[in-house]
Amino acid sequence: MAFICASCFNANCSKCSPKQVLFEVAAANAPDPGESFEELRVRLELDLLPAYAAHFEASGKRQMRLHVLRALVFARSMAALFEHEGRQVDRFALQNAVTMHQFGKLKKRKKETATLDLAVQLTPGQDVIKPGSGAWKTYSGVLATSYFTVLKGGDAATNVAKLLAPAPPPSLEQSILRDCFRLDRMRPTHPTGFDADRDLGFPGPTPPPSLTEAREALIPEAKLFIEQTETLVESDTWRDTRGDCLQVIEDLLFTWRDDLPMLCDTYFTEPPDKVPSGNVAIVMQFAETDGEPLADYQFEIKSGDNTVTGLLDLNGLLTTTVPVGNGKGVLALWRTDRGGAREFALDLAKVGVAY
Repeated sequence: MAFICASCFNANCSKCSPKQVLFEVAAANAPDPGESFEELRVRLELDLLPAYAAHFEASGKRQMRLHVLRALVFARSMAALFEHEGRQVDRFALQNAVTMHQFGKLKKRKKETATLDLAVQLTPGQDVIKPGSGAWKTYSGVLATSYFTVLKGGDAATNVAKLLAPAPPPSLEQSILRDCFRLDRMRPTHPTGFDADRDLGFPGPTPPPSLTEAREALIPEAKLFIEQTETLVESDTWRDTRGDCLQVIEDLLFTWRDDLPMLCDTYFTEPPDKVPSGNVAIVMQFAETDGEPLADYQFEIKSGDNTVTGLLDLNGLLTTTVPVGNGKGVLALWRTDRGGAREFALDLAKVGVAY
């Protein structure tokens, strides 16, 4: 099986001794800019998150998977907000860069020195350059190139590696990549904390009023989401979770959707070119759990402005047709003689597959 070297970040390295494995490549799907988010999820769960757990969390950095997954939530949210304003976002490069961003921190580098000319005067607005700052990101880019090459998608790594470079050309995607990890500094265990005015660049200079309002909503919702997921670190179940870590985060985000309306809505929003049009047929089978007739259950599916209602048949089968809308829906199910409906998120683009 192909592997990524933990020493040089190259694939199938035979030079580094002793052999050090960052992770063995279990995924098989070649990365492609036209792929769906579900295809990225496969690589994330099979290869990247287990490597974060093995190399960071096992050495004491217990928050690493949470850190990366929350940053992914924030990145997708900001991308959707920009897209709503008509801006184009390279989601493929952005999302893949988020998932591999932290690995460069594992690279052990020789101590760097620098000579500074104290006579140099900074022009107004120019930042002071910190010697060696961000150099680890270079190795995150090396990892992206090596990993994608193993998966026969080396050409697709170019834009991902550019985003992961220490000083890439300014771009919208680079700004989102920076800000999604900065938002996670609001976690109580971060050593320096978070100051929105100082740290968060989103949505950039002279934004439209809608994005200014979005920023004001994003910061408190992100803070609440961090607080609500922070307890996972102490959970034995989370520490042992493999294969559906993102599913756990998505389920929690959906559960708290009333308190996190903007974050929930924008995270689950796909770019226009990834959302199918027309109607989808929904077929779902429900099993009896308490001896009550399944035919007494009513369902309601909401997708955007569309609502479809009906009854389960005698065998607990739900069949209906729903406008696909933005590809996402909410299923509510309840007994006709009672309240207290249970709700589930649906991915309509996958024809009734629940998150």
